[in-house]
Amino acid sequence: MNWQHLAYFQAMARYQNYTLAAEELYITPSALNKAIHKFEDEIGIQLFQKQGRNSYLTPYGKKLYDCVNNSLEEIENCISDLQNKKSNISGTLHLEGTFTMCADFIPHQMLHFKNQYLNVTATIEYFPTAVILQHLMNSSVDFGFCGDFSIEVYPSLDRILIRQEPLCILVSDDNPLSEKKTISVKELSNYPMIVHKYKGTGTRQVFDKLCETYSLHPSIDFAVPDDQSILGLVQNNLGIALIADVPSLKVPHTTSLYLDETQPYRSQFMVWRRDLTLSPAAKVFRDQIVSSLEKDL
Repeated sequence: MNWQHLAYFQAMARYQNYTLAAEELYITPSALNKAIHKFEDEIGIQLFQKQGRNSYLTPYGKKLYDCVNNSLEEIENCISDLQNKKSNISGTLHLEGTFTMCADFIPHQMLHFKNQYLNVTATIEYFPTAVILQHLMNSSVDFGFCGDFSIEVYPSLDRILIRQEPLCILVSDDNPLSEKKTISVKELSNYPMIVHKYKGTGTRQVFDKLCETYSLHPSIDFAVPDDQSILGLVQNNLGIALIADVPSLKVPHTTSLYLDETQPYRSQFMVWRRDLTLSPAAKVFRDQIVSSLEKDL
């Protein structure tokens, strides 16, 4: 049994005439006749009794007709109520993200969100992870989309994993390393490195872990706040850097190398204050993202 069976039955019960009911449903009388007989066979109950050109409801048919009318009316009222609630959701979302999240993930999510909630506006700003976390702590942003951080340091923040981005070693095309495809972790000590200055967040955590695991003592010539600063320095051959291997960070005159021993990743999260009540707009936005992530599993 499906929704179409119920709609066909409802129309036939209302007219008790195949020709009139079929006209309303935009199908042929014979197609409607077959559908009704199939429905009766499926539930094992005779719903109509033919008399002349008309087909009248049996006592069982009358009972089912009352139930169908009540059920469909309740469903229609529920849908209407949900649509009204959706159209009444308004306000402004304040979002911040790392460069790669602002470049693709957030715009993609906003495209679907705005199709559903036209009355909600949004501000979107790009910051490094450490700054996003500060803004979340002072409640100036609804959601942050940023790299990894210590839960112990930020116990009032909640998060869900959005994705893991593979990391590579980025070098200038003017660097002799650009002729290679891979590089050993130990070789990194031979070249000036450019790193994120915030030690407790994002890619810097991965870099420091590599150094600890492989007893690496690189020469750090630059410590900068964000990926874009790293890109500019690498392009000018002022050092090499561990950076996300994603399309939004591909720039001219650079080459990506991969580590021989391991394939590191950096995690990107959606983060919010667990101790604050979300606005209706923020709640439905978070629900949409959680649903989209579940679909990707």
